[in-house]
Amino acid sequence: MPSPARQCFYEAALDQEPPGDEIISWWDDLAAAARGRTADYLAAVGRAGERCSIAYEESRVGRRPQWCSIESNKSGYDLLSVADASDPAELQIEVKASERPISYADFHVSRNEWEVAQSAERYVFHLWSLTPTNKKLAVLSPEEVLAHVPTENGRGQWESVIIPFSVFGDMFKLEV
Repeated sequence: MPSPARQCFYEAALDQEPPGDEIISWWDDLAAAARGRTADYLAAVGRAGERCSIAYEESRVGRRPQWCSIESNKSGYDLLSVADASDPAELQIEVKASERPISYADFHVSRNEWEVAQSAERYVFHLWSLTPTNKKLAVLSPEEVLAHVPTENGRGQWESVIIPFSVFGDMFKLEV
């Protein structure tokens, strides 16, 4: 630790060994604040991706999809659209977005999202790469994601999986 930082810790009495309950509580509060900021940032990026998918769907089918995730995130999808302009069958869309380049981005699929994807008649994942220079979209079926989803073993049960965008790199198309 650099000397000026060490001095700050010393003056704030944060350098005690072992740390007391008050110091531990301070560090826990700081960590909670950092987690909150991260959650806020990720939520904002997610909403930006949802807005991109709404615009994409309006262009694709000529009507605005229902934005379900505004009301609840428990439905297992974010948007409810239609199969295409001439087919009004429901299409459930789960949107994932990142501001990182495709080679560094990843997305989480919850168990609930996956169970809904597996049971739905029509379901797709929209992966958005929202870098400062461009927007790219990959539209994936559950079958295309399946190889990256865990299976149950013994009495274990998975809750979410992290999948790199890069495994679908060739499926991203530039959006205007």
